[in-house]
Amino acid sequence: MSETENFNKLSELYKTESIYRRYSEKNLRCGIGFISFPPGYGNKIDDIPHNYTFAYILSGQTYVVDENGKKKLLRAGDVFQRYPGVIHSTEIVSTHNYLEMFFYLDKSIYEMMRDNEMPALLQRTWEAGVHAEYPQMGLELKERLRYATLDEIHVIIGQILAMINQIYFNARKNTLNQGRYINKIEEAIRIITDNARSAINIAHVAETVGLGFDTFRKEFKKFTGQSPNAFLIKARIHIACELLKRKEYSIKEISAKLGYPDPYSFSKQFKQIMGESPSEFNKR
Repeated sequence: MSETENFNKLSELYKTESIYRRYSEKNLRCGIGFISFPPGYGNKIDDIPHNYTFAYILSGQTYVVDENGKKKLLRAGDVFQRYPGVIHSTEIVSTHNYLEMFFYLDKSIYEMMRDNEMPALLQRTWEAGVHAEYPQMGLELKERLRYATLDEIHVIIGQILAMINQIYFNARKNTLNQGRYINKIEEAIRIITDNARSAINIAHVAETVGLGFDTFRKEFKKFTGQSPNAFLIKARIHIACELLKRKEYSIKEISAKLGYPDPYSFSKQFKQIMGESPSEFNKR
């Protein structure tokens, strides 16, 4: 199959359209879409975006210029991100058919990602590799967003963030020289996530997966972008957010469920991660 035939097939399959939905009284928006440019179009963008965009290239090539003026050529399977308030330049190579999948999120979501040290934000561009399941997952999310209720839009935003993380971690598996440790770190992530509600001991996790504590901390941070303890805290706070949304438990009950010694300790850590107290979060 020629490049043009493959491009036409992809364009038809993913219906190059974008869906944007508003989901709050402040007119916050999120979007999912596929955009394409034929040869000879030569689209160029120079701007300072107000919101956040994650783009995954499906076909073609584009140059991305960062805030330091460094120019990088990206191809199918590569990712680039537009950060709010940071100058961004892209120039699509006009001799190729170009197709990308993108997620568009409000600045407030980006700030939450940044404050929570989401590893995917550590690099503006990276090689994710060509994976047919990524655009298929994006297509499914786009169609769900089209008809989603306001409550469902919030769920979809969470699924977008989960997909961005999945793409990032899959790329890390392929690019890091961690053959000796990858399975052990993945097992540690599972143990921490499954036991985040209890008083889990990180040193015991390291022992369980068969690594010395120093090696475990080093390899865990290399893979996830954060320390094991920070990962555990964020896993607990994520559970707390889900429990608060259900409005079935008091803050005191939630703090006890998550193994905190008292509601004050829980509220303090919650605010450090989320930027607001549990009671403020509960008023949303």
